[in-house]
Amino acid sequence: EALLLSVLEGGVENLRQWTQAPTSWWDDCKSIRISGLKDVSHHIKKLDGFPIKLQMVTAEWENICLNDLLLLSEASETCLKLSFDPVIDTMTTRLQFGNGKARFLRTMTRPTLMGLISAREVDSVLREPETMPDGLVVGGGLGLQSPLLVDKIQNSDYLKAVASQPPSKGKVRAVDHTSGYIFKPLDDAARSGPTARGTWKVHYILLSEAGGGVPHWAAEKGVIKAIIDWYT
Repeated sequence: EALLLSVLEGGVENLRQWTQAPTSWWDDCKSIRISGLKDVSHHIKKLDGFPIKLQMVTAEWENICLNDLLLLSEASETCLKLSFDPVIDTMTTRLQFGNGKARFLRTMTRPTLMGLISAREVDSVLREPETMPDGLVVGGGLGLQSPLLVDKIQNSDYLKAVASQPPSKGKVRAVDHTSGYIFKPLDDAARSGPTARGTWKVHYILLSEAGGGVPHWAAEKGVIKAIIDWYT
């Protein structure tokens, strides 16, 4: 447990660093339009050692409370996301650890991009959202088969065995290398409590590999579609 929690801490720190990186660090950064949101921008970066690109969409979200943001971003068997995300089929918590701070989660997806990407199985280790000393609310995860995790668990036979399990029969393995949300309160109302409506800076970050021989350009289109679907 201590090893996994430490690795997840590193993953959360990566999320924080990416959201704080200057525009010059990103390969591409452009403004996009999403109804009801302000100052929306799409950031793309090719990271060394990964075949796909890191993608982040940032927006200012007005008249929303922290509890609503947490409800929208929750990943569980009964989460709201299952009712509005057209790609996600099921989510199953396989194991909780760290006194409820983290979970093994299995996500089953539906075909997307007109069937170009078939149904996938994704195994992840998630850290539940937490409010940091600086006021940021951060939650994220790492894929069980991602080198971001696998390279750090070589001394644990159990974790190596879990990470090396094949996908379920008839499923294709996708790898969610890292993903997460960072919520930053922008006004006194947002900072006054989880039920108070205010303005939040929202970052949604995904570094996800579709697997199964899907061209990288198609996988990246699937990633940005997933992000924008969540915002809308």
